[in-house]
Amino acid sequence: MDAAPPIAGWDVVKEALARLRDDSQRFEQFCAEQLDDLDAQREELEQQKQEFEQERADLQEELDKARSQLARLASVAVELADARSELVKVKSEVLEQRETAAEATRRAATLEKQVTQLRREIAALESDLAESRDRADSENRRLSDQRAEWVGELLRSALDLQPPSKDADLKVVHDEGDAPADAEAVARVDPVLGAVMQQFESLQKGRDRKGRQGVA
Repeated sequence: MDAAPPIAGWDVVKEALARLRDDSQRFEQFCAEQLDDLDAQREELEQQKQEFEQERADLQEELDKARSQLARLASVAVELADARSELVKVKSEVLEQRETAAEATRRAATLEKQVTQLRREIAALESDLAESRDRADSENRRLSDQRAEWVGELLRSALDLQPPSKDADLKVVHDEGDAPADAEAVARVDPVLGAVMQQFESLQKGRDRKGRQGVA
């Protein structure tokens, strides 16, 4: 009866060791599973890291492209600003040229009107001058006729008052040959005076004929 207790105790120990071994196996299995999970997570993290690195590389490439495009856009913006400034300058010059052309057109129109008005005035002056010349010529002819008539009347009156004489007859006879030449010469110089002299000679000849008939 004294050996029974140790056997019972040994069974407890064996059972405890069996449980401990089971727990150890389960723990080992748990650790193995955890290690497998960790390996899987590590692989997943590694893959995610690679993907992240790839994405970062892609993003860096896109960023570089964006920076390059931004630089080109900045250069294009500068060129556009220069072009816009040049365009504004050209527009200003075009507007100035248009204003100058419009002013020149207005001046040309004004000058054309002035030229037209001057032409009208010149035509009117020429017409007035022609009329004045016609009136002057007409007045000169009228005055010449009046002067010739007045001188003729004066000469006729002088001949009527002058008594006939032999000297006058001789002078008349002597002048009958020379008078036409003198009258023609005077007429070439002064038509009015030549006409008066011819009239005077005609009157004197007529008076001399009357005197000769009376003496006979």
